Parts: sequence; C-alpha cells; structure tokens
Amino acid sequence: MQPTAGAIALKWSLDLVRSIITLLLFGLLLGWLLPTFMKKLMEKLQTQPAASLGWGLVAYAAFFFLILLIVVIMVIGGMVFGLLTLGGISGRSSGWAY
Repeated sequence: MQPTAGAIALKWSLDLVRSIITLLLFGLLLGWLLPTFMKKLMEKLQTQPAASLGWGLVAYAAFFFLILLIVVIMVIGGMVFGLLTLGGISGRSSGWAY
C-alpha cells in the first residue's frame, strides 16, 4: 500500500519542523555557551560579508575534495595491497581453509 499525498506532505512537514527545532536548539546552546565567539562572528559577518562567503565556499569545496581524495587513496591502497599479495589486508580471500 502506497502512502497518500496527505501522508507524504505530513511527513515532510514534520521533518521540516524537526529540523528547524534542532537548528534553533543548537543555536541557543551555542549562544549560551559561547557568547563572545558568537558576537565576534556576527561582527565579522556584518563587516566582511564577501570574505565570509568566499571562505565558506572554499571550505565547502575543500571538504568534498578531501572526501574524494580519501576514497581514491583507499581504492589505490587496496589495489597496492592486493598486488603485493597481502590478501588478508586488502580483504581478498586467500583460499586457506580453517
């Protein structure tokens, strides 16, 4: 049985409200525990918005580049270990019966 359009809309709405409440709670917690950091951050955002946006985009791109780099290194490492006949490390079966 497929969910109705109303059920899908209700689920989406509840997920959205849950996300908003979570973000509000984290924001309030951060403002309560680190008020000086938040004030300095807001001042920097208001005085240098373009620089803040630029560094945010650089950090976003660097994050995904590092994820890609980690995956590539893992694949190459698995291939190298497989070529060196270290099947136990690369996850390849060695054919030994226990």
